[in-house]
Amino acid sequence: MTYGDAQYGEKDIIRIHVNNQSEHDVALLNMVAGSSGSIRINNHTSSSIKNKNTKKDLLDINDNMTVPELPHDPKLIIESLKIQIQELKAATKGMPRCLICLEAYQTPVTSIVCWHVHCEKCWLQSLGVKKLCPQCQKITTASDLRRIYL
Repeated sequence: MTYGDAQYGEKDIIRIHVNNQSEHDVALLNMVAGSSGSIRINNHTSSSIKNKNTKKDLLDINDNMTVPELPHDPKLIIESLKIQIQELKAATKGMPRCLICLEAYQTPVTSIVCWHVHCEKCWLQSLGVKKLCPQCQKITTASDLRRIYL
């Protein structure tokens, strides 16, 4: 069965190759790759690919919230912040998220092998380390990936 032409190829895979990386980036790559060995990443992959729309959406939500002027009572400030956190959580609760990076999908992509959905960046980084689905470990190639619209 065919599901259209291949939308990704080997040239799209994000290869992992740099020595200096933060502990957070290494942990994220280990999670994506499903391994515990040492992994190295390109400097440009972690810094240039960011989820800008999600941050912008959250800032817009935050701008729409009005917080009344509070006296400098720490208890009132803490309560106000707790309420604001609850409102932000409620606003983002319904958004589908990637199970790898836990961010809202910027560009959701699925594999026609197992039909698991992850963000494009996570899929391409995962395939750069192993040619397996990061969730079920089925053999997957870049040509098996398809963009989807949620």
